[in-house]
Amino acid sequence: MNMKYKTMLLSAASALLFSTSASATMSADHAYEIGLAAAMDYRYSEALVQFRVAATQGNRDAQRTIGLMLLYGERLYGADVHRNDEEAIHWLKSASASGCETSSFVLQKLALRGK
Repeated sequence: MNMKYKTMLLSAASALLFSTSASATMSADHAYEIGLAAAMDYRYSEALVQFRVAATQGNRDAQRTIGLMLLYGERLYGADVHRNDEEAIHWLKSASASGCETSSFVLQKLALRGK
């Protein structure tokens, strides 16, 4: 088995592990940090899983990040991150309601485009 395949398999297994058992007890900040580390290593699907854990617990940075990832989808984050405008707007609104100025700005720009 080549190294790239092993790395992909390990990433998928880690994402699954964190999304099921650990997500219930992991703090939002910790999940966000794990997501950031995964994103910095170009493991966007794993990052998205961790950001969802943090976002559902109210972490506004994770909410903003998910919103942006889903807004740009495959174009910036590869085939594993599918564009989803409806969900992106949901998370951006959540982050904006928590005081995230970046999310508010993005939502204003989307409104100008009719989204």
